[in-house]
Amino acid sequence: MSLSLIFLLLAVAMVAIHLVVASGALVSVAREPREPREPCVGGEPIAAPVGDPGAARVPAQPSVTVLVPARDEELLLPRLLASLEAQDADRFEVVLVNDRSADRTASIMAEFAERHPGRVRIVTLTDDPEHGNPKQRALAAGAAEADGEVILMTDADCVVSPRWVRAMSRPFADERVGLVFGSVIPGIEGLARKERALDRFQAFDQVFRFQYTAGAAGLGAPSGGFGNNLAVRRRALDDAGGFAGLRFSPTEDAQLI
Repeated sequence: MSLSLIFLLLAVAMVAIHLVVASGALVSVAREPREPREPCVGGEPIAAPVGDPGAARVPAQPSVTVLVPARDEELLLPRLLASLEAQDADRFEVVLVNDRSADRTASIMAEFAERHPGRVRIVTLTDDPEHGNPKQRALAAGAAEADGEVILMTDADCVVSPRWVRAMSRPFADERVGLVFGSVIPGIEGLARKERALDRFQAFDQVFRFQYTAGAAGLGAPSGGFGNNLAVRRRALDDAGGFAGLRFSPTEDAQLI
């Protein structure tokens, strides 16, 4: 196969994918409800004065559980926990799942729980799973301890922005929303090594794949998402059988979606 033919096929594939993205965006816009949106100031709905039934109302935000499974993450877990402490939202709890860790992961979790009494629960798994996806089992164990109406998931080797909890939970004010997934930007901070060409390629690939998954979701045929930036309504998760009820898959996040 000639080089020019390879480039032609790649160009056709990229055009086709971007057509899917554009179509999905248009379908998403078309599906938006036609009723007027609530007036906003700085991105936040305006609260109605007491006794004014005609004014805009702030939609009730659901309670949130942040669920984090971890195995041998003593190096990177502290970064994530620090980013959770920096959130601009305070109506959320944290469930940490220590999945058979042999390093300092357990003590790091315990120290975090001591700093936030009443808001952090730790689930400890010590036995090896007999079958299935170990992370799926860890998520199932953590979800069983969650009290929030929305379960918001990330991984121990991630860092989240200060508005993460608020931004990911806001769409659930609409009762029709069952699941929300967001983008993920790869990085090497904290890995104690230099950036490689493969790192730059993966960063580009991740953004490109997010465009595709967002477009496919807009078309009503979601193809997947990112489990380390994923939120699901507890009722929807239960209706799907929970993590334990999903059939085996190495990508439990895509299986759930």
